[in-house]
Amino acid sequence: MYNVMIVDDEPLTREYMKINVPLIDNRWRVTAEAMEGCEALDILQKQQFDLIITDIKMPVMDGLELCSLISKRCPGQKVIIISGYDEFAFAKEAIRYGVHEYLLKPIVKEELQAALNKIAIQIERKKNEQLIYKTMVTLLAEDPKKQVVENLLKTVVPVSDIVQLFESNNSQLNCTANEHDIVKKTIEYIYEHYSEPISLALIADKIGVSPCYLSNLFHKNVGESYIKFLTKVRMEQAAKLLKLKPLAKICDIAEKVGYTSVKHFSYVFKQYFNTTPGEYQSKKSPAKGIDDI
Repeated sequence: MYNVMIVDDEPLTREYMKINVPLIDNRWRVTAEAMEGCEALDILQKQQFDLIITDIKMPVMDGLELCSLISKRCPGQKVIIISGYDEFAFAKEAIRYGVHEYLLKPIVKEELQAALNKIAIQIERKKNEQLIYKTMVTLLAEDPKKQVVENLLKTVVPVSDIVQLFESNNSQLNCTANEHDIVKKTIEYIYEHYSEPISLALIADKIGVSPCYLSNLFHKNVGESYIKFLTKVRMEQAAKLLKLKPLAKICDIAEKVGYTSVKHFSYVFKQYFNTTPGEYQSKKSPAKGIDDI
């Protein structure tokens, strides 16, 4: 079963999708819903989804800004945009952020079915590729002299796929023993560049591994996802800046810790510290004699 999150400020639309998605394609189920972008990002901090279906027009954070942030923080995330005819220009812009499909309102079941089927096929292919990669790693670990491709020919996977994956992942196979170094370099990069719009895909490219490999490796070694760790670093740094600079503007603090949207920064900060940045700044300023964080 594949998990879907629905993001829409209209309760009727969310209810429609919740009921009809699994009826249209029983490989899918709606496991979460949000009223707008900020709430959706908060849910994404705690849960992973195979697909996000989001409306464009929403209060607080609209679907376009949500897609932009998702493309930076969760590269590879499957997203479907729902838009009205008058929002077509926005839908086209959203494609720049990696949106995979867009549906026009009112939603037509056949179009939704086609989109769900297309994305399910893409996910299944990706899982198949990961299975090939893991099999290659296992075979090489057992006996480096084994003819890996020859063994994989016994599977139902096309030969061309096996050869292509073997060649593209060969460098990663040689780095299996250096997992600790990869994670260390990732953490160091986060601390050095948290004020920039960094992404897992960017760091993976810098280190020379695939985003999927780095994501799994980071979670396995650190005990939490890359995005959760990055958010923690940014929130800790934001707290220090708010304490040390009682007169600084919140928008400036947000920018210094990597947030382009003050609204989103304030939302995440409140979720993290249970208080707004402004309240935290006034309470923690040195003038009031508060101890260091």
